[in-house]
Amino acid sequence: MSTSSVSKLKITLFCIFALSGFSGLIYESIWTHYIKLILGHAAYSQTLVLSIFMGGMAIGAALTGRRKDKPLKTPLKYYAIVEGILAIFAFGFHTIFVSTESLLHETLIPSIDSVVLIEIVRWGLASLLILPQSVLLGTTFPLIGTAVIRLDQQHSGSTLGMLYFTNSIGAAIGVLASGFILIGMVGLPGTIMTAGIINIFIAIIVWGLSKSERQPENLAVAEETPTPTQKIENQDDFSPNWLFAIALLTGLASFFYEIGWIRMLSLVLGSSMQAFELMLSAFITGIALGGLWIRKRISKADNPAFLLGKIQIIMGLCAVATLPLYNQMFDFMGFMINSLTKTEGGYLLFNLSSHFISMLIMLPASFMAGMTLPLITFTLLKWKQGEASIGKVYAFNTVGAIVGILIAIHIAMPLIGTKGLIVTGAIIDIGLGLFLTLRFMKDKSKLQIRLMVTSSIVIFLFLTLKTQFDPLTLSSGVFRHGETNNLESANVLFYQDGKTASISVIEEKSGNRVIITNGKPDAAIAPPDQEHSMDEDTMMLLAAMPLVIHPKAKKLANIGMGSGLTTHTLMSSAELTSVNTIEIEPAIVKGIQHFGQSTEKALVDPRSHITIDDAKSFFSRNKTKYDIIISEPSNPWVSGVAGLFSKEFYHHVNRYLNDDGIFVQWLQLYETNFDLVTSVFKALGNNFADYAVYSSNYGDIIIVASNGRNITEISYPSFKQSALSKQLQRINIENIENFSSRLIATKALLHPLFELSNAPINSDYFPYLGLNSPKARYLRQDSFALTELQKAPFPPARLIKQLTNKESIGSQHLSPISRDKAIKIANYFLDEKHENTDLTLGAPIILIKQSLIDCKNTAQKLSIINNGLHILATNTLPFIDNNKVKELWRYINNNPCKSDWPEKTNLWSQLYTAIALENDATVIRLSHQLFVNYPPTQPNLAIFLLGATTNSYIKQGKIIEAIAFKKEILNRMQVKGKLVLPLYIKILFSQLEYYEKTQTNKN
Repeated sequence: MSTSSVSKLKITLFCIFALSGFSGLIYESIWTHYIKLILGHAAYSQTLVLSIFMGGMAIGAALTGRRKDKPLKTPLKYYAIVEGILAIFAFGFHTIFVSTESLLHETLIPSIDSVVLIEIVRWGLASLLILPQSVLLGTTFPLIGTAVIRLDQQHSGSTLGMLYFTNSIGAAIGVLASGFILIGMVGLPGTIMTAGIINIFIAIIVWGLSKSERQPENLAVAEETPTPTQKIENQDDFSPNWLFAIALLTGLASFFYEIGWIRMLSLVLGSSMQAFELMLSAFITGIALGGLWIRKRISKADNPAFLLGKIQIIMGLCAVATLPLYNQMFDFMGFMINSLTKTEGGYLLFNLSSHFISMLIMLPASFMAGMTLPLITFTLLKWKQGEASIGKVYAFNTVGAIVGILIAIHIAMPLIGTKGLIVTGAIIDIGLGLFLTLRFMKDKSKLQIRLMVTSSIVIFLFLTLKTQFDPLTLSSGVFRHGETNNLESANVLFYQDGKTASISVIEEKSGNRVIITNGKPDAAIAPPDQEHSMDEDTMMLLAAMPLVIHPKAKKLANIGMGSGLTTHTLMSSAELTSVNTIEIEPAIVKGIQHFGQSTEKALVDPRSHITIDDAKSFFSRNKTKYDIIISEPSNPWVSGVAGLFSKEFYHHVNRYLNDDGIFVQWLQLYETNFDLVTSVFKALGNNFADYAVYSSNYGDIIIVASNGRNITEISYPSFKQSALSKQLQRINIENIENFSSRLIATKALLHPLFELSNAPINSDYFPYLGLNSPKARYLRQDSFALTELQKAPFPPARLIKQLTNKESIGSQHLSPISRDKAIKIANYFLDEKHENTDLTLGAPIILIKQSLIDCKNTAQKLSIINNGLHILATNTLPFIDNNKVKELWRYINNNPCKSDWPEKTNLWSQLYTAIALENDATVIRLSHQLFVNYPPTQPNLAIFLLGATTNSYIKQGKIIEAIAFKKEILNRMQVKGKLVLPLYIKILFSQLEYYEKTQTNKN
């Protein structure tokens, strides 16, 4: 084969191996998403996948490397066969996984009594799902490496470096493509099949190229006589096995770094799915660039073992140098967050900045790590260890990586923290480097030895001892709001790097105590003698709402510990006999001890049982049915959490509810958008016959779902005398009616709106919520419109009775402030002495009151009166079941001064009154008159009139008439400005569209 042909073939194989790396890291990325569905947390999934991925590759590399005496004749053919088998596994993986997970949770776990055995089965099955493919992937490097080196024995060093580079750079791109593009386009099944298609393509190409590969018997270079330099390097008392040990230990140290950096950077970048992919890509990119850099220098190294020692020392020092640099990254991220616009372009730059930060931290040391394996392998080849050494080095390095991963996460992280993890890895690398450089240094002198050892130790100690991590900075959540000093005056009561997350409890200057997970505040509790926090509303209502709907409940499970306040509140119910709280991170349980009496019942009440486990496994193992299950995990943008909002999870948890049991779900409305909220409601509605939505505060809602209970019927006869009532006084819950008043809507009202939406259902295998929540968080989007339904001029919840044939529910009000303002306005108008002139009500409302007292000069005030009437309506009509509000509109409608108002103003006044009195026939008649005689030109009035009429038509059951009215009016409306429909109008219109759609399908 000519030199030109050899060169072209090598380039082709380099490109092929880049594609192989691309598909290989797609597997690792996708397996992580799949396996967390079995193990319950992304951190555990990442641990297992990294371990099995690396371990399998070690086995594959070792098996390939065993043929020292009988080398493979056609490694490229074997490589093509391996790629083809990988494709077969890829195409069948999803089906096999779904069947395995079902078998695990529905059959195996329920039939096993031993907790230890359950864990062995879970982790064992998860391992078996990916081990065969990992073993196959491990054979690829030795096979293609052997083939390429045979093509060009004289440049074996640069060839090895280039192979490491192309494979690693392909892997780095594969991680990003998987997390940012493929999963969103084709889901987990489609992404893994994409990798399979790439494997098929590689197999076909390589099979064709295998006809040109060289046979081992035609190679003369393998047995060439070593040069004098090589003989000096390979001293008789230095066994090549030492290099295999070094490969193992440096692999262990490298993964100490990776695990430590991932946890550290999660506090800077956020612990989202995309952040993990960016970090992994940065780590692999560093390895790739290191392999590229060494490739042209490796063959020229007359003393590669000495060079390896220097690189190990530099790698360790680069690792500890990341400690002071890491502290600066919080300020850099704060600067970027505050500088970037909250737009699509800004989000792209945010991700690029996150990748840049990851590169700054990871690249220097991982760059050095990328040189180690090519150097070790090249040294062994020079020492006549043969082609088998390629696989053996890879195997030992991978075993070290596995040990490093397991020790780092399960032992070292909780004991010595992230800083200790990095320092320990650096000690290993610097120690190896000093050992090698001292052993292979030429013309050794005491001065050189002392200088090298002393300088390394001094630099190491300086960087290690000088750098301290500030727990307040670590807890700042800079990736959300761009501030690192927002907790400047706070005290850190607790901080621990747990197995799955870093947990802290801080006490703010105000006295509030906050539990924080990876920089994200999960719950805040104010001191008992101060005004409660908004989080307390949510946590206490999560406990109280199901109790007043299901007052006879005995057994309850609560997913997520938070601050412990939900469980603490549940203990106020004398009816409950058992409360199981499921929490996956042990450090959180330690943290809540610092909330004192505010949450102490969660820890000391004998009915409270805390279990460290994931939710799916817990329910499968317990085999218990519950009256109530509450789910209050962290925010869905946190990696792995979105799985607790999926249709598969709701299907699973539904099986552990009694027939009349209820499921309670907390859901944030901040840092999200309506499509994301819709995807959750679709998943929930897919598994429960009915649900009701209640507001806990402006930014959070509580969803109560059931298959056999009226979840809008609230009955707690002895509420006022109960311990629960006394506890709820802290959040201003004074009577049972306060619960009913928080109802926003039911499934019957919202289902059409969600079903007509293009947002997909959130699924474990098409993780729409997990993929898109980080972006919504960055853009600071929200779905507050859902709670604003309570302030609609004609609350859509009024339709519940007509849509569900259930009794009418209580008053609608977002907060006591809104309710009190409505009553205050009514009292102001109904004051017969006319002594009250409250300027806080606003000039338009005051002028209307004056015009109703003094009929003079009405003409001059008409524009103000028209505007004031609408303001008056929107401030009072949301509370139309309040007798004061009805009395107010009767007073206005019957006032003698109205006779001086023009017909248009009178018609509007009569319309508002008809809405207040719930006279739907009159509302429809007056709306038609206004549309025909005085079509509104202002968007807000046009929307109001359109909504009021549609609402009344639906309440009367006249859906066909409502559809006709809507079409006619929308065609005739000519308003000034853009017509932006509020959510309550969209809900009304969705009822009509859904009716039309279902009728069309029936026909």
